[in-house]
Amino acid sequence: MRVRPLTEADDAAWETALAESCQASPLQWLPWLRCVGRHVGEVEIIGVEREGKLIAGLAGMVTPLGGARRFSTIGLTAYHGLWIRDAGLRSSRAESLLISVVECLIPFLNERYVHWAFANAPELGDPRPFKDIGCQIEVHCTYRVPLGTADEIMALMETEARRWARRAEREGATFEVCESTEETFAILEQHARATAERHGMGEEVLPAGFIAEVARTATGAGIGQVFLARNSAGEPVTSCLCLWDSNRAFSFLGGSATGQVSQGEVRFLDHRVFSWLHERGHREVDVLGGNIPELRNYKKRFNGPPVAYFTISRPGALPQGRMAHLRAAAKHLIAALRGR
Repeated sequence: MRVRPLTEADDAAWETALAESCQASPLQWLPWLRCVGRHVGEVEIIGVEREGKLIAGLAGMVTPLGGARRFSTIGLTAYHGLWIRDAGLRSSRAESLLISVVECLIPFLNERYVHWAFANAPELGDPRPFKDIGCQIEVHCTYRVPLGTADEIMALMETEARRWARRAEREGATFEVCESTEETFAILEQHARATAERHGMGEEVLPAGFIAEVARTATGAGIGQVFLARNSAGEPVTSCLCLWDSNRAFSFLGGSATGQVSQGEVRFLDHRVFSWLHERGHREVDVLGGNIPELRNYKKRFNGPPVAYFTISRPGALPQGRMAHLRAAAKHLIAALRGR
């Protein structure tokens, strides 16, 4: 068994193996990872092979750290770490595969990076192989909201969130399922940039064209859709991009215009988006995190149950709580989080 950085020559092998993983999602999709690499900074894609066959993969950002290098999960995704080729395996065989992967991957990471940390999807739910060899383990949560009819989704939301959404609709807010046009992508990027500026961040943390390219790539592949809400004056005031696969949808990117949006229009948009997703057969939507208190307060009001996932880091590393993780990743992607 060997571990090595993968190149574009390995792309087909990555996609084939990823399709046979219970942890697969658009968060590990190579066009998305390549987009981050073009706009934000170095992305390294690592493969674990056995007898020449890819059996596991891991991708993340690589940044300088005191003359050495640091590897970490792309901050925007909450999680998208290690996946193993385990679809269809019985539990005991999947566990054995994970143990084998961990025992060769962790020494590789220790040798290559002065510090590393990655957050695994909830579906990779067994932290014991990491613990057995001394890795540091932290527990974080995302929320997965069950989808139903528009009335069922509204009834699931907290009273205050329902009140805001209904008020926005009474006052004339409108919902759009957007065409995949450059105007649409520009609006989404404008809203994301306005959100970044409210967090005190500028061009250096949200490169021009990045959000638009992500949306263009996802919608062009048929795995994403941009939505927006307009206020009573017809102005586009809040927008978001959702991704999906055969398992669930993901509320991925979003933002809102400064000084033109109310909490009601944001809640109104979420309700309509979730209803649209249900109408197209999706059973749940993952809102990607909720570990910073203000984001948790926003996301928990959908009343989706918290779902645990694990962050694995190098022994002796500083705690990688979600707040610390996002601060470290801020110069890359925090501006695009849905802290609207």
